[in-house]
Amino acid sequence: MKWAESRATALHGAMAGWGTAEDQLIRVIICANFKERQIIQETYKRMFNKGLIAHVESETSGNFKNILVAVLKCTHPKASVDYDKDCEDLKAAMDGLGTNEKAIIQIVAGKTPQQIETLKAKYQEKYGEDLYARIDDETWDWGMSMFCGANFRACMLGLMREPTERLACAVRDCMVGWGTDDTGLITLLVHLSERQRRDLVSKYCDIKNGGDLYKAIEADTNGDYKRALLALVKPPPQVWAEAIMSSMKGLGTSDNLLINWMCLAKERMDEVREHFTALDNRGLAKWIDGDCSNADYKDTLIRLANRRCERFSGQEVGLSIAPPISKEDAILKFTTTFNKLCKRRKQKADNIIPGEEDQQAMGNAFLYYGALSSCAPNLDIPGLWDLTNAVGFPPGDDGPDLVATFHEWDVSGTGEITWNDFVREMTTRINDPNHFEADPLPETIDGISIPDKPLGDAWKHVNHNASDEGYEKFDGGNGGDVPSPPPPAAPDMYAAFCDGSWKDVLSSVQPETDGAGLLSGLWGECVAAAVKVERTEDWQGRFPDAPVGLVIDYMNSLGHGDFQGAAEGKEQACAASL
Repeated sequence: MKWAESRATALHGAMAGWGTAEDQLIRVIICANFKERQIIQETYKRMFNKGLIAHVESETSGNFKNILVAVLKCTHPKASVDYDKDCEDLKAAMDGLGTNEKAIIQIVAGKTPQQIETLKAKYQEKYGEDLYARIDDETWDWGMSMFCGANFRACMLGLMREPTERLACAVRDCMVGWGTDDTGLITLLVHLSERQRRDLVSKYCDIKNGGDLYKAIEADTNGDYKRALLALVKPPPQVWAEAIMSSMKGLGTSDNLLINWMCLAKERMDEVREHFTALDNRGLAKWIDGDCSNADYKDTLIRLANRRCERFSGQEVGLSIAPPISKEDAILKFTTTFNKLCKRRKQKADNIIPGEEDQQAMGNAFLYYGALSSCAPNLDIPGLWDLTNAVGFPPGDDGPDLVATFHEWDVSGTGEITWNDFVREMTTRINDPNHFEADPLPETIDGISIPDKPLGDAWKHVNHNASDEGYEKFDGGNGGDVPSPPPPAAPDMYAAFCDGSWKDVLSSVQPETDGAGLLSGLWGECVAAAVKVERTEDWQGRFPDAPVGLVIDYMNSLGHGDFQGAAEGKEQACAASL
């Protein structure tokens, strides 16, 4: 199953049938970036013929629903950012001053991870307190803060973390406490690239209640399931080494498995040997010598086990070619192959798909510049700039057009140009008349002119696809020239009572009565919601006491005991109408 389909399936499973798996919704939606959210929503619609946002709205409520919907709607960052005002609005929301909560949610939901870091730094500067710690403290302003709802606060904390930390914390939360969230672990750990595995294992050591990820999985799971999860987070050469040993361990040798694993590992056999020696200091070749009897068969496997391999970053993304000798060598192999394919496309008069050999040949350029990138073996924005200038089709500038080109190539939505992204883009260009009808690229060392065109800082200030469309404008009640927003919609007290946020809503509301002397307004609506739950639903196990009694007790605790009679009258009237 492809990455987007697995995410869509996980979300659908979290909402199908009775109840909703809120943790699964949080981990899948919050751990996705802007582009990934868009891809997930498109895939969800295609697979289940239903909009993801509409489904989430029907299965959740209160601020938890608001933040999930806001995050899903944020498929682009907000263009205009005023960090001072954002901090003031967040402060007001957390102090329970009645700020527009939906817009406050969008303050966080509409920011990139880099913008979130800037927001946290500005908040620390203005108020002398850590924004993340403020949200994380569930006892802060208990009964007043909008962040007291566990699911809502989990979403906020997730958005406040950088992407790798989000993933690490989500994995940890699947294993802490009683039981293991197997669905969550599987969802989070499949589809990780080799570099993402390394980053996850490293980050897991740093987070609160983290540590050694391998040991955490071993302690929480067992059997084949444990081995499968460990294989998803360990480096592939280590997994292959363990599998090769397993095929020879015990009584007899599973020759089919041994042959398959040895062939699979041959391109990285030097790393496999190292991991195998760590398991048993006799080493791989000696194990094979002691376990295999047929002379020719044994000799072949030993030669394979001793195979020398060049190490280079492209190995982990599927490149099997040796790294280019030089920059010129890499570009020359790219241009000759690209020209050959363009010529074939022009002669055929129909689209072509490059074969594996041609993909690998063009991969020399990807391999060279990917190895120099911050996200090696993939390409970052500076790497894309250098590569496109070298091969002869650079962006129009090193600012907006470079960033737009990068996101056009980044079909996978990972924020990096992966090997699959590169192959897909080259296939598109080969079949583009602007390329196959154009003059061929130089095919000699003398003809290659690789410009030494340093990249400036313009691209760092470009927020791709940023727009204020879909974001609310409001002044938080502070006046100024910006028009005040329309008053927020009246709270749905039934939803608030069911998700536990009703106390937050009513904490600063003065009770009132209608002409008949019955409790009215938001307090009256809350009593009506409690009556509905108490008389029509199985509430035991969900609430510590009878629902209506909880509302009246809370009202009395706030000093509104004079309205108890009005509340009891409202209860009787609502019960009679059911």
